[in-house]
Amino acid sequence: MADGRDQSPGFSYRAALPWTNIFRCFQVALDPRKLFVAALGILVMSFLWWLLSNIFYYKAPTRSDPEFSNSAIQSSFDGKINPQTGKPYTSDELPPALAAEGDRRFNTAYSQWQVLDSLAGPGGRFRTLPWYEYRGPNPFLFFTDALGGTAADREKAVNSFWYGSVPVLIEPLVKLLLPVARSSRRESAR
Repeated sequence: MADGRDQSPGFSYRAALPWTNIFRCFQVALDPRKLFVAALGILVMSFLWWLLSNIFYYKAPTRSDPEFSNSAIQSSFDGKINPQTGKPYTSDELPPALAAEGDRRFNTAYSQWQVLDSLAGPGGRFRTLPWYEYRGPNPFLFFTDALGGTAADREKAVNSFWYGSVPVLIEPLVKLLLPVARSSRRESAR
């Protein structure tokens, strides 16, 4: 008959236990072409994260930067009226006003930098490449400590797994959602 595959008369595990087909996923996952595409995807993604972090990164402002100097700020006071006297600023009133304006501009710039730095994560965590990130404790040492040793060693191993390895498992989700959550929280606070 031409109705399909030949059915062999013997016992077949796949026919009797169809749930065992799930184990064929490992065979598909170990295909070298798929592994190469996955590795290439990780490299491209990490390069793009690095590129974006360098495009939008700027160093923390310091009070000695030229944009906060008296000469840069003095041009903004030309022709302005002193609110205390109602007259244009005199040369005697200008230095304290320049210092106050420089401090105000510096504080504004520094607070903006703090917002951006907090979005980059603690210590610029979102600016690092994947191979420089902490991936938790050594798995071999974890199992040797968990299976052997004293109760204190087992407790230490379980705590290091919980606080070291579990965050690594949810890292992609955290890296995607944390900047969105922080920026929306800042917008709602305004």
